[in-house]
Amino acid sequence: MECIDPKFRITQDLIDKIDIEADIFGRFPDVDKLIEIRVVSVDEAYRGQGIAKALLDETKRIACENGFQMIKTDATSHFTALAVSKLGYKCIYTLNYADYKDEDGKVIFTPEAPHTCVKTLVYQLN
Repeated sequence: MECIDPKFRITQDLIDKIDIEADIFGRFPDVDKLIEIRVVSVDEAYRGQGIAKALLDETKRIACENGFQMIKTDATSHFTALAVSKLGYKCIYTLNYADYKDEDGKVIFTPEAPHTCVKTLVYQLN
């Protein structure tokens, strides 16, 4: 189904590009089933209390119970990438926002530093 909302279409195009270029199943041919975390976010007032870790740990438990071989997330925030890396996720793909441009060569996303890129990170399950 095609996305008709122009603002969301821009974001969906980025997600599609990341999925194609990260090429999870090409990089990990033994993986045929993964669970994907789309958004990890904790309200500023509650950060640093282990909430994101608890959510990621619960995702890992559910993934294991259901036979998933891998967990994947795309971190659009520098801080999310750091948080999941500390939990053992490995970065397999990076796209710098400065390199993601429209047909006219204009950079599409310009978040404030330190958010300079989007990263695909994976956690392989036993």
